[in-house]
Amino acid sequence: NLDVAGLLAMLNKKSGVFGLSKGLSSDFRDLWDGADNGNEYAQVALDVFCYKVAKYVGAYAAAMNGVDVICFTAGLGENDCKIREMVMSNLGYLGITVNAEVNNATRGKEAIISTADSKVTCLAIPTNEELAIWNEAGVGENPRILVASERTDPAFHVKQILDILDGKESVQQWGVVDGK
Repeated sequence: NLDVAGLLAMLNKKSGVFGLSKGLSSDFRDLWDGADNGNEYAQVALDVFCYKVAKYVGAYAAAMNGVDVICFTAGLGENDCKIREMVMSNLGYLGITVNAEVNNATRGKEAIISTADSKVTCLAIPTNEELAIWNEAGVGENPRILVASERTDPAFHVKQILDILDGKESVQQWGVVDGK
């Protein structure tokens, strides 16, 4: 029997990828090392995480009646090419094709990580660096924006994108997916 504090500790410290990996780690670097060395629980944790992020992106895309841009940002989004590739691969039905060469070379820098013929532009953007990549993406008017972030306040990125648009009321719809 758990008291409230014990339940909160279990939910916040022992669940998620830590629990799925049978206590290996909640650090994705450790999970990748484990998966690369044959730890099936580490691989399951990575697979489930990417599936759940893709599921949330798909739900938001449906609620928004489509999506034009998906931004991967903050820790995993800007630094983990394998997570981005796994999530994007689960979203092929949206017309997303991963530019593997660019995606694999992108860590902590801004880049368009989908191919030019993708129906949805996918971006890797370090936190606070949205302006340059937004201008390069050439998205057009009234974009539908979806931000995938592990940041505790993911609406922060939506505000940054709106600031990039000079406060115009040109964002048709937006959504935030928290990968945790």
